[in-house]
Amino acid sequence: MSDSEGPATTRDGAAEDPSTTVLELFGVRLKVKNPRLAEVLTMDAADALSTDVRQLLDPEQVRALRAEAGQAAPELVLTPQNGRDDVDARIRADMRARADAIGEALGFDAAPGGEWASPTGITVVTRVVERPLSYAAAIDFVDTIARVLEGRDAQDTTALFVVDSQRTADVFNVAIRQRRLYDHIRTISAENLEAIRSLFGSGALDHSRALVLLTPIANADVGEVLNIIRAAGSDASECRPLD
Repeated sequence: MSDSEGPATTRDGAAEDPSTTVLELFGVRLKVKNPRLAEVLTMDAADALSTDVRQLLDPEQVRALRAEAGQAAPELVLTPQNGRDDVDARIRADMRARADAIGEALGFDAAPGGEWASPTGITVVTRVVERPLSYAAAIDFVDTIARVLEGRDAQDTTALFVVDSQRTADVFNVAIRQRRLYDHIRTISAENLEAIRSLFGSGALDHSRALVLLTPIANADVGEVLNIIRAAGSDASECRPLD
């Protein structure tokens, strides 16, 4: 996952920024380093959605890859075996079902095993976390999903943790930064995932812009971006034409 070479530099010795701005929102620039993501996310929406994943692989290959990923990356179990396992499993299954339903509503093909395939050809490997975790446990989860991503095409595959709260998302974000995997893995709270569906349903977001929020963006937390969108919407609703 990590680069073996240092960052490129300009003639004056300053480090070049390898990121590409994919969206500028109310003065905030959202950037990605992944060139494939940058290409898709800066396309015209119609062009991006015409880049079907089926043009990259034939259907049999797609099914085979999904089956392999489902076996290699089962839903993560949060606790050792104990008397709460049945309850935990039901909570996790319910959260998984709700997350996948939102993914489908946003235009993804949500396959068993947590794989969300975008019509653009990008695959988002999702995992749900239904309870607060310690930083050490979050590190273990991040390391596990990093191993899942090993061997996958880094140009076309990213990972997303859907977690129970923004507080848990903050813990995961620290763990992701500590492992220097912020260009491969993103975290979102269940509440903010619901907010994205609401914005999509109202027409404020299309699939490509939802993909921007759900894929790894440099130096931007999806909760912070959604707060900017909410604030902008609130400001706009408070503006009234003068008589």
